[in-house]
Amino acid sequence: MARLTREESRERTRAALLDVATEHFLDRGYADTSVDRIAEEAGYSKGAVYSNFGGKDELCRDVIRGIRAHKLTEAVQLSGNITSIDTFESAVRQWCEHAFGDRRWALLEMEFGARGRVSPVIEEEIRESNRQLRAAAAYMLADFARRLDVELADTPEKSADIVVGLCLGIGVQRAFDPDISIEDLVHTIVRHVITT
Repeated sequence: MARLTREESRERTRAALLDVATEHFLDRGYADTSVDRIAEEAGYSKGAVYSNFGGKDELCRDVIRGIRAHKLTEAVQLSGNITSIDTFESAVRQWCEHAFGDRRWALLEMEFGARGRVSPVIEEEIRESNRQLRAAAAYMLADFARRLDVELADTPEKSADIVVGLCLGIGVQRAFDPDISIEDLVHTIVRHVITT
């Protein structure tokens, strides 16, 4: 077997640390997650965490980036099945149930977001991440409208602000009350974003 290059070894280390860190942050939250335990469980020294991520904040940030990228990929995959407003609504409902039914993720996002009060770097990271999320949603909404030959009630950007804001709000509510139904909320969102 060929020896790994320095960059390949670094990427392998980062991936192993991220895998373990993802489970720790989701299971324990930000405050109760230990960098020492992550490093030990991944089979590395604490120094490996600091040399690859800079610290706990950066590690958590990258975990959240990975989760968001995965959730966005799921949304894109679901979008391939959209052929009508009803299938659009069904895809939104399915994605919201899965994405915003994930209590651990919602709680981690809120806890890490609260760190923005004491860290302008984290605050800006969250702001930029949310901008990217809204931009992706605007692109997908514009694409759906074009493919379905329907009109959005407003610009794709304003429609995305509505959808993302309401979905994040649903996620926060469901983190504390998982019995909240998404069905009626998704129907309302879709009917307010798309004009028929």
